[in-house]
Amino acid sequence: MVNPIRVLVVAGDAKVAQAVDSLRERLELITTKVTLDPVEGLSSMLEDPANFILLDAREEVSLEALDMVHRIKLSNGLPLVIFGATPTSLITQMSSFDIVAPLTEKASIDEMASSIEEAITSLNGTVRKSANTEQFQLYTKIGNKLKRIDIDHIRYVEVEGKYCSIKVGDRRYNVKVSMKDLVARLRDPRFIRVSRNFVINMDLIEYIDTFNFSVKIDERDIPISRTYKDQLMARIELI
Repeated sequence: MVNPIRVLVVAGDAKVAQAVDSLRERLELITTKVTLDPVEGLSSMLEDPANFILLDAREEVSLEALDMVHRIKLSNGLPLVIFGATPTSLITQMSSFDIVAPLTEKASIDEMASSIEEAITSLNGTVRKSANTEQFQLYTKIGNKLKRIDIDHIRYVEVEGKYCSIKVGDRRYNVKVSMKDLVARLRDPRFIRVSRNFVINMDLIEYIDTFNFSVKIDERDIPISRTYKDQLMARIELI
């Protein structure tokens, strides 16, 4: 399965995000964040990592936003697309760019989309490789700290009211996100949904009870709904 390309959009113009969104299906794009705020941008890379950065440089860009782009590019080695006119000396000094997508300030959404598509096509090998081989970390906010969740140690995820409870070893982390969104963020084939309320780590299944329709993980018997039974069984090899 080909993973979608995840884009961090550093822009103040809402039309830029709309242009990226218009390419969602054709180029398999997902916008992780649209921001000019350095704290938001850096936090989004922890919570929902991108495969490349799109910087709108048609108008003056703050030093803080440029520093954010530079730090992300430096630490993650992501391709950077400068969206706008030829980069100024300031932008060139702050962060090396991979390609320029030339546009005027009054460009339409369609013109933006066309320019973005051309840039992504030029970077396709680099961006697509990043999308398919990325190593990411999952974090959750606890107080004023971002706590890393070891994905390898996630046993299962359970819906509890408006929260999802992530079972990691002996601990539980309650996060306010839908099960659908959480599964999308995990982006790991080991995790599979077995009912409306449970996602499990297939690597940690002890056994599957085909009479009671449940799976055993640690000391927990997790029910399998009829809706998801065939999906689970299709993932196992019976010898």
